[in-house]
Amino acid sequence: MNDPLKDGPGLIREAAKSPLGLLALSIFLVSIVALAFFTTASELVKVVIFVLLLVGAGLFIVKVLSLAAAQSQTDKPKDSSSQQTGSTVEPANPISDPKIVPDIPKPPPGTEREGTPPQPNAKGLVFDWAIIPEGYFLMGSNKKQYHDALSTEKEHRVELPEYRIAKAPVTVAQFRRFMDANKDYKTSAEKKGGARDYTKEKADEDWPKKQGAYWEHPHGPGSDVHEDHPVTCISWEDAVAFCKWAEVRLPTEAEWEKAAGWDPVEKKKYIYPWGNQPPDKNLCNFAMNVGDTTPVPVWIYAEAPKNPEYPAGVNGLYDMAGNVWEWTSSLLKEYPYKADDRENPKATGERVL
Repeated sequence: MNDPLKDGPGLIREAAKSPLGLLALSIFLVSIVALAFFTTASELVKVVIFVLLLVGAGLFIVKVLSLAAAQSQTDKPKDSSSQQTGSTVEPANPISDPKIVPDIPKPPPGTEREGTPPQPNAKGLVFDWAIIPEGYFLMGSNKKQYHDALSTEKEHRVELPEYRIAKAPVTVAQFRRFMDANKDYKTSAEKKGGARDYTKEKADEDWPKKQGAYWEHPHGPGSDVHEDHPVTCISWEDAVAFCKWAEVRLPTEAEWEKAAGWDPVEKKKYIYPWGNQPPDKNLCNFAMNVGDTTPVPVWIYAEAPKNPEYPAGVNGLYDMAGNVWEWTSSLLKEYPYKADDRENPKATGERVL
Protein backbone atom coordinates (compact mmCIF):
# COMPACT_ATOMS: atom_id res chain seq x y z
CA MET A 1 0.00 0.00 0.00
CA ASN A 2 1.11 3.59 -0.56
CA ASP A 3 0.44 5.11 2.88
CA PRO A 4 -0.19 3.20 6.12
CA LEU A 5 -3.00 5.52 7.38
CA LYS A 6 -5.76 3.18 8.45
CA ASP A 7 -6.97 5.31 11.38
CA GLY A 8 -9.39 8.26 11.14
CA PRO A 9 -6.95 10.94 12.37
CA GLY A 10 -4.38 9.66 9.92
CA LEU A 11 -6.79 10.01 7.01
CA ILE A 12 -7.73 13.52 8.14
CA ARG A 13 -4.07 14.54 8.33
CA GLU A 14 -3.43 13.09 4.87
CA ALA A 15 -6.49 14.88 3.44
CA ALA A 16 -5.27 18.17 4.94
CA LYS A 17 -1.94 17.77 3.10
CA SER A 18 -3.56 17.38 -0.33
CA PRO A 19 -4.25 20.40 -2.61
CA LEU A 20 -8.00 19.77 -2.52
CA GLY A 21 -7.95 19.35 1.27
CA LEU A 22 -5.99 22.58 1.76
CA LEU A 23 -8.43 24.46 -0.47
CA ALA A 24 -11.43 23.04 1.37
CA LEU A 25 -10.00 23.89 4.80
CA SER A 26 -9.12 27.40 3.63
CA ILE A 27 -12.68 28.01 2.39
CA PHE A 28 -14.13 26.59 5.60
CA LEU A 29 -11.92 28.62 7.95
CA VAL A 30 -12.30 31.87 5.99
CA SER A 31 -16.08 31.40 6.02
CA ILE A 32 -16.12 30.94 9.81
CA VAL A 33 -14.01 34.07 10.30
CA ALA A 34 -16.25 36.00 7.91
CA LEU A 35 -19.40 34.99 9.79
CA ALA A 36 -17.81 36.09 13.05
CA PHE A 37 -16.72 39.52 11.77
CA PHE A 38 -19.56 40.40 9.41
CA THR A 39 -22.36 40.16 11.96
CA THR A 40 -23.98 43.31 10.58
CA ALA A 41 -23.81 42.20 6.95
CA SER A 42 -26.94 41.79 4.86
CA GLU A 43 -28.79 38.51 4.86
CA LEU A 44 -27.65 37.80 1.28
CA VAL A 45 -23.98 38.16 2.25
CA LYS A 46 -24.51 35.89 5.25
CA VAL A 47 -26.16 33.26 3.04
CA VAL A 48 -23.25 33.36 0.58
CA ILE A 49 -20.72 32.98 3.40
CA PHE A 50 -22.72 30.11 4.90
CA VAL A 51 -22.87 28.36 1.51
CA LEU A 52 -19.10 28.73 1.16
CA LEU A 53 -18.69 27.23 4.64
CA LEU A 54 -20.78 24.24 3.63
CA VAL A 55 -18.83 23.87 0.35
CA GLY A 56 -15.51 23.85 2.21
CA ALA A 57 -16.72 21.30 4.73
CA GLY A 58 -18.23 19.16 1.99
CA LEU A 59 -15.09 19.14 -0.15
CA PHE A 60 -12.97 18.14 2.82
CA ILE A 61 -15.34 15.30 3.75
CA VAL A 62 -15.28 14.08 0.13
CA LYS A 63 -11.47 14.06 0.19
CA VAL A 64 -11.38 12.06 3.45
CA LEU A 65 -13.91 9.56 2.09
CA SER A 66 -11.95 9.14 -1.14
CA LEU A 67 -8.78 8.41 0.83
CA ALA A 68 -10.67 5.90 2.97
CA ALA A 69 -12.01 4.18 -0.17
CA ALA A 70 -8.54 4.04 -1.71
CA GLN A 71 -7.20 2.66 1.58
CA SER A 72 -9.78 -0.13 1.62
CA GLN A 73 -8.92 -1.06 -1.98
CA THR A 74 -5.20 -1.23 -1.19
CA ASP A 75 -5.85 -3.39 1.86
CA LYS A 76 -7.68 -6.07 -0.14
CA PRO A 77 -5.66 -9.29 -0.50
CA LYS A 78 -4.30 -10.00 -3.95
CA ASP A 79 -5.59 -12.95 -5.96
CA SER A 80 -2.67 -15.38 -5.81
CA SER A 81 -3.71 -16.92 -9.11
CA SER A 82 -3.13 -13.61 -10.90
CA GLN A 83 0.37 -12.98 -9.61
CA GLN A 84 2.10 -15.33 -12.03
CA THR A 85 0.67 -13.97 -15.28
CA GLY A 86 2.06 -12.14 -18.28
CA SER A 87 1.07 -8.80 -16.72
CA THR A 88 4.17 -8.96 -14.54
CA VAL A 89 7.58 -7.60 -15.50
CA GLU A 90 10.90 -9.38 -15.45
CA PRO A 91 14.39 -7.98 -16.12
CA ALA A 92 16.87 -10.04 -18.11
CA ASN A 93 20.53 -9.16 -17.84
CA PRO A 94 23.37 -9.00 -20.35
CA ILE A 95 26.77 -8.19 -18.85
CA SER A 96 28.74 -7.34 -15.71
CA ASP A 97 27.90 -3.96 -14.27
CA PRO A 98 30.20 -1.50 -12.47
CA LYS A 99 27.54 -0.33 -10.04
CA ILE A 100 27.28 -0.79 -6.32
CA VAL A 101 25.15 -1.79 -3.30
CA PRO A 102 24.95 -0.74 0.38
CA ASP A 103 27.26 -0.59 3.32
CA ILE A 104 25.57 -3.34 5.36
CA PRO A 105 27.33 -6.36 6.88
CA LYS A 106 27.22 -9.63 4.95
CA PRO A 107 25.21 -12.55 6.37
CA PRO A 108 27.08 -15.68 7.49
CA PRO A 109 28.24 -17.60 4.39
CA GLY A 110 26.56 -20.87 3.51
CA THR A 111 23.38 -20.27 5.49
CA GLU A 112 20.05 -20.77 3.72
CA ARG A 113 16.76 -18.98 4.05
CA GLU A 114 13.84 -21.11 5.11
CA GLY A 115 10.48 -20.99 3.40
CA THR A 116 8.32 -22.34 0.64
CA PRO A 117 9.19 -21.48 -2.96
CA PRO A 118 6.70 -19.36 -4.89
CA GLN A 119 4.42 -21.35 -7.17
CA PRO A 120 5.95 -21.95 -10.63
CA ASN A 121 4.24 -20.41 -13.63
CA ALA A 122 2.98 -22.29 -16.68
CA LYS A 123 6.54 -22.77 -17.92
CA GLY A 124 7.75 -24.23 -14.65
CA LEU A 125 9.69 -21.07 -13.75
CA VAL A 126 9.76 -19.72 -10.22
CA PHE A 127 9.75 -15.93 -9.92
CA ASP A 128 9.69 -14.08 -6.62
CA TRP A 129 7.72 -10.89 -7.23
CA ALA A 130 7.91 -7.49 -5.56
CA ILE A 131 4.75 -5.37 -5.81
CA ILE A 132 5.40 -1.70 -6.62
CA PRO A 133 2.34 0.39 -5.65
CA GLU A 134 0.67 2.81 -8.02
CA GLY A 135 1.50 6.48 -7.85
CA TYR A 136 4.05 9.03 -8.95
CA PHE A 137 7.82 9.00 -8.59
CA LEU A 138 10.63 11.35 -9.52
CA MET A 139 12.48 10.03 -12.55
CA GLY A 140 15.86 11.30 -13.66
CA SER A 141 18.73 13.03 -11.88
CA ASN A 142 18.98 15.99 -9.55
CA LYS A 143 22.33 17.78 -9.36
CA LYS A 144 21.48 19.17 -5.93
CA GLN A 145 21.24 15.60 -4.67
CA TYR A 146 23.87 13.96 -6.86
CA HIS A 147 26.72 16.04 -8.31
CA ASP A 148 27.33 13.57 -11.17
CA ALA A 149 23.74 13.85 -12.41
CA LEU A 150 23.44 14.22 -16.18
CA SER A 151 21.93 17.43 -17.52
CA THR A 152 20.14 15.38 -20.19
CA GLU A 153 18.31 13.38 -17.51
CA LYS A 154 16.58 16.14 -15.56
CA GLU A 155 14.34 15.01 -12.73
CA HIS A 156 10.64 14.96 -13.57
CA ARG A 157 7.43 13.44 -12.23
CA VAL A 158 6.07 10.23 -13.78
CA GLU A 159 2.83 8.42 -12.81
CA LEU A 160 2.68 4.61 -12.96
CA PRO A 161 -0.02 2.04 -12.12
CA GLU A 162 0.74 -0.81 -9.71
CA TYR A 163 2.98 -3.50 -11.21
CA ARG A 164 5.09 -6.49 -10.21
CA ILE A 165 8.77 -6.96 -10.89
CA ALA A 166 11.07 -9.90 -10.13
CA LYS A 167 13.18 -9.42 -7.01
CA ALA A 168 16.34 -10.69 -8.72
CA PRO A 169 17.88 -10.87 -12.21
CA VAL A 170 17.13 -13.79 -14.51
CA THR A 171 19.48 -16.63 -13.57
CA VAL A 172 21.40 -19.13 -15.64
CA ALA A 173 19.01 -21.83 -14.38
CA GLN A 174 15.95 -19.90 -15.57
CA PHE A 175 17.49 -19.14 -18.96
CA ARG A 176 18.56 -22.78 -19.33
CA ARG A 177 14.91 -23.86 -19.10
CA PHE A 178 14.16 -21.53 -21.99
CA MET A 179 17.00 -22.92 -24.08
CA ASP A 180 16.06 -26.53 -23.27
CA ALA A 181 12.50 -25.84 -24.41
CA ASN A 182 13.67 -24.13 -27.62
CA LYS A 183 16.39 -26.39 -29.01
CA ASP A 184 16.66 -24.50 -32.30
CA TYR A 185 17.08 -21.08 -30.68
CA LYS A 186 20.50 -19.46 -30.96
CA THR A 187 21.42 -16.41 -28.92
CA SER A 188 22.93 -13.36 -30.59
CA ALA A 189 26.34 -14.25 -29.15
CA GLU A 190 26.14 -17.77 -30.61
CA LYS A 191 25.20 -16.38 -34.01
CA LYS A 192 28.06 -13.84 -33.94
CA GLY A 193 30.61 -16.31 -32.63
CA GLY A 194 31.28 -14.53 -29.36
CA ALA A 195 30.42 -11.75 -26.93
CA ARG A 196 32.15 -8.90 -25.13
CA ASP A 197 33.88 -10.08 -21.99
CA TYR A 198 34.47 -7.85 -18.97
CA THR A 199 37.48 -9.17 -17.07
CA LYS A 200 39.40 -8.05 -14.04
CA GLU A 201 42.54 -7.60 -16.13
CA LYS A 202 40.73 -5.28 -18.57
CA ALA A 203 38.35 -3.53 -16.15
CA ASP A 204 39.57 -0.07 -17.21
CA GLU A 205 39.57 -0.79 -20.97
CA ASP A 206 36.93 -1.27 -23.61
CA TRP A 207 35.40 -4.70 -23.32
CA PRO A 208 37.05 -6.93 -25.92
CA LYS A 209 35.06 -9.53 -27.84
CA LYS A 210 35.78 -13.04 -26.64
CA GLN A 211 35.52 -15.67 -29.36
CA GLY A 212 33.20 -18.51 -28.41
CA ALA A 213 31.70 -16.68 -25.42
CA TYR A 214 27.95 -17.06 -24.89
CA TRP A 215 25.50 -17.52 -22.00
CA GLU A 216 26.69 -21.02 -21.07
CA HIS A 217 30.41 -20.16 -21.35
CA PRO A 218 30.50 -16.38 -20.74
CA HIS A 219 34.32 -16.11 -20.66
CA GLY A 220 34.90 -18.28 -23.71
CA PRO A 221 35.07 -22.03 -24.42
CA GLY A 222 35.52 -24.10 -21.27
CA SER A 223 34.66 -21.30 -18.84
CA ASP A 224 32.36 -22.13 -15.96
CA VAL A 225 28.82 -20.94 -15.32
CA HIS A 226 26.78 -21.15 -12.10
CA GLU A 227 23.06 -21.88 -12.05
CA ASP A 228 22.27 -19.29 -9.34
CA HIS A 229 24.22 -16.47 -11.02
CA PRO A 230 22.61 -13.94 -13.36
CA VAL A 231 22.72 -15.02 -17.00
CA THR A 232 25.07 -12.90 -19.13
CA CYS A 233 26.02 -12.48 -22.81
CA ILE A 234 22.35 -11.84 -23.55
CA SER A 235 21.21 -9.33 -26.16
CA TRP A 236 17.96 -7.36 -26.01
CA GLU A 237 16.48 -9.70 -28.62
CA ASP A 238 17.44 -12.70 -26.44
CA ALA A 239 15.84 -11.08 -23.39
CA VAL A 240 12.61 -10.42 -25.30
CA ALA A 241 12.54 -14.00 -26.63
CA PHE A 242 12.99 -15.39 -23.12
CA CYS A 243 10.23 -13.16 -21.72
CA LYS A 244 7.80 -14.10 -24.50
CA TRP A 245 8.37 -17.80 -23.80
CA ALA A 246 8.22 -17.32 -20.01
CA GLU A 247 4.94 -15.36 -20.30
CA VAL A 248 6.37 -12.26 -18.66
CA ARG A 249 7.83 -9.04 -20.10
CA LEU A 250 10.72 -6.65 -19.67
CA PRO A 251 10.11 -3.64 -17.42
CA THR A 252 9.95 -0.20 -18.95
CA GLU A 253 12.71 2.25 -18.12
CA ALA A 254 10.32 4.07 -15.76
CA GLU A 255 9.22 0.85 -14.02
CA TRP A 256 12.82 -0.23 -13.51
CA GLU A 257 13.93 3.14 -12.13
CA LYS A 258 10.99 3.44 -9.74
CA ALA A 259 11.59 -0.08 -8.40
CA ALA A 260 15.32 0.61 -8.04
CA GLY A 261 15.32 3.72 -5.88
CA TRP A 262 11.91 5.19 -5.06
CA ASP A 263 10.53 4.75 -1.54
CA PRO A 264 6.73 4.55 -2.02
CA VAL A 265 6.00 5.07 1.68
CA GLU A 266 8.23 8.08 2.34
CA LYS A 267 7.72 9.42 -1.20
CA LYS A 268 11.46 9.85 -1.45
CA LYS A 269 14.04 9.10 -4.13
CA TYR A 270 17.44 7.65 -3.31
CA ILE A 271 20.65 7.94 -5.33
CA TYR A 272 21.27 4.21 -4.91
CA PRO A 273 18.85 1.34 -4.21
CA TRP A 274 19.92 1.30 -0.55
CA GLY A 275 19.98 5.05 0.12
CA ASN A 276 22.24 8.04 -0.43
CA GLN A 277 25.37 6.97 1.41
CA PRO A 278 28.53 6.40 -0.65
CA PRO A 279 29.01 2.85 -1.99
CA ASP A 280 31.35 0.35 -0.41
CA LYS A 281 33.24 -2.00 -2.72
CA ASN A 282 33.36 -4.61 0.02
CA LEU A 283 29.58 -4.94 -0.12
CA CYS A 284 28.98 -4.93 -3.85
CA ASN A 285 30.11 -6.62 -7.01
CA PHE A 286 31.34 -3.72 -9.10
CA ALA A 287 34.47 -2.78 -11.04
CA MET A 288 35.46 -6.45 -10.93
CA ASN A 289 36.21 -6.34 -7.21
CA VAL A 290 34.94 -9.95 -7.10
CA GLY A 291 36.27 -11.01 -10.51
CA ASP A 292 33.03 -12.50 -11.85
CA THR A 293 29.28 -12.44 -11.30
CA THR A 294 27.93 -13.35 -7.87
CA PRO A 295 24.88 -15.46 -6.96
CA VAL A 296 21.44 -13.95 -6.42
CA PRO A 297 18.98 -15.11 -3.73
CA VAL A 298 16.45 -17.00 -5.84
CA TRP A 299 14.96 -20.47 -5.77
CA ILE A 300 16.87 -22.78 -8.11
CA TYR A 301 14.37 -25.51 -8.92
CA ALA A 302 13.48 -26.96 -5.47
CA GLU A 303 16.64 -25.73 -3.73
CA ALA A 304 16.10 -22.89 -1.25
CA PRO A 305 18.10 -19.72 -1.90
CA LYS A 306 21.11 -18.92 0.21
CA ASN A 307 21.23 -15.69 2.12
CA PRO A 308 21.96 -12.82 -0.28
CA GLU A 309 25.54 -11.77 -0.93
CA TYR A 310 24.44 -8.14 -0.66
CA PRO A 311 21.43 -6.42 0.89
CA ALA A 312 18.23 -5.65 -1.00
CA GLY A 313 17.17 -2.18 -2.09
CA VAL A 314 14.32 -0.07 -0.75
CA ASN A 315 11.70 -2.18 -2.57
CA GLY A 316 13.22 -5.56 -1.72
CA LEU A 317 15.00 -6.07 -5.06
CA TYR A 318 18.53 -7.39 -5.47
CA ASP A 319 21.30 -6.34 -7.85
CA MET A 320 19.53 -3.17 -8.99
CA ALA A 321 23.03 -1.72 -8.79
CA GLY A 322 26.00 -3.99 -9.26
CA ASN A 323 26.69 -7.49 -10.60
CA VAL A 324 25.07 -7.12 -14.06
CA TRP A 325 23.34 -4.63 -16.31
CA GLU A 326 19.63 -5.19 -16.83
CA TRP A 327 17.64 -4.71 -20.02
CA THR A 328 14.44 -2.66 -20.19
CA SER A 329 11.86 -2.52 -22.96
CA SER A 330 12.39 1.21 -23.61
CA LEU A 331 14.08 2.91 -26.53
CA LEU A 332 16.94 5.21 -25.54
CA LYS A 333 15.54 8.75 -25.88
CA GLU A 334 15.89 12.11 -24.19
CA TYR A 335 13.91 13.01 -21.07
CA PRO A 336 11.20 13.70 -20.12
CA TYR A 337 10.07 10.08 -20.27
CA LYS A 338 6.99 9.49 -22.43
CA ALA A 339 5.80 5.92 -22.81
CA ASP A 340 4.04 6.56 -26.14
CA ASP A 341 7.27 7.42 -27.98
CA ARG A 342 9.63 4.71 -26.72
CA GLU A 343 7.72 1.52 -25.94
CA ASN A 344 7.27 0.14 -29.45
CA PRO A 345 8.86 -3.35 -29.43
CA LYS A 346 9.15 -3.34 -33.24
CA ALA A 347 10.94 -0.01 -33.49
CA THR A 348 14.64 0.07 -34.27
CA GLY A 349 17.15 1.83 -32.07
CA GLU A 350 19.17 1.45 -28.91
CA ARG A 351 17.40 0.14 -25.81
CA VAL A 352 17.93 1.30 -22.24
CA LEU A 353 19.86 -0.91 -19.83
